[in-house]
Amino acid sequence: MKIKAILSLVLVLALAFSLVGCAKRVKKSEAKETAEAFLDAVASGDFEGAKGYLHPEKPLNVEKYFDDKEALIGIDFQKGIEIKRYTSNSSSAYDSEVDGSEYDLEANIIVDGVALELDIEIVRNDLGYGIYSFDIDYND
Repeated sequence: MKIKAILSLVLVLALAFSLVGCAKRVKKSEAKETAEAFLDAVASGDFEGAKGYLHPEKPLNVEKYFDDKEALIGIDFQKGIEIKRYTSNSSSAYDSEVDGSEYDLEANIIVDGVALELDIEIVRNDLGYGIYSFDIDYND
């Protein structure tokens, strides 16, 4: 009886791990391309295009977000957004909070001569693919 229970548990665990392994990971190159295309759209004033890079679960008024940041920091994103360097990245094949894979990027950026930090999370799950969250703030 114990052997059947142990075998059943092993089968269930093997199935669970195989399903997690089937989840398509967000690759580093894909995450960088998405972040850069999003920032390019913002810099060119194409906020509708920028919204297309957002995850369907996390809609956001992109234009308002960047207008508010411009007013707060005193910069103009349409003067260009330069990624100086990526400072951190991490990947997860499966995260229970988003029910899918995620990729986190941090980068130092320059906007209108001001050094800022970008934090961006990109998610792929059953509901879609895209930027799940992002924040731009002063470098610490």
